[in-house]
Amino acid sequence: MKNRVRLTREDWAIAALRAIARGGLKAVAVEPLAKHLGVTKGSFYWHFKNRDELLQAALLRWEFLGDEAIAVTTRSTSDPRKRLQMLFEAAFDPKNAHALLHHLSTAKASPIVGPVLQRVTTKRLQALTEMYIECGLDESTAKHRSLLAYATYVGMFQIRATAPDATPVKAHLLPFTEHITHTLIP
Repeated sequence: MKNRVRLTREDWAIAALRAIARGGLKAVAVEPLAKHLGVTKGSFYWHFKNRDELLQAALLRWEFLGDEAIAVTTRSTSDPRKRLQMLFEAAFDPKNAHALLHHLSTAKASPIVGPVLQRVTTKRLQALTEMYIECGLDESTAKHRSLLAYATYVGMFQIRATAPDATPVKAHLLPFTEHITHTLIP
């Protein structure tokens, strides 16, 4: 008798996130995901009523992972400049799931995606603003700097998606990241 795979809601959510990163929201379809996971559609319906519920679970997982990454960085050092540097190094690392944010941004009109993107963006801007205030900037300047930093971050995803050869890779990545940190950290 063949061993049966028992998946959790989280397994499905992570598979959905990977599908979004590969092909956008349209790539989140029950049959292909089940086939990719090596299970039947029944597994999906055991955990979710419909595709929208899976998308919501996937987006909540994405939000949690982003929040956790920021929290880990924030707890790792008391120096706000070092925290900003660590965040920027992670953000501009090409190994990170940049395609996911790009595909989610293109689906911002979705009633499922839009509110999550807005909430995530707001939280990230607040976290950056707090770090900039800790660096000694006044609140207004800190808000402007956090917006510039986040716009740079999101813009890099757009460029990687539309003109990947224009973005720095390997040997040029470290000087680029150093330039970003030098420019954005007071």
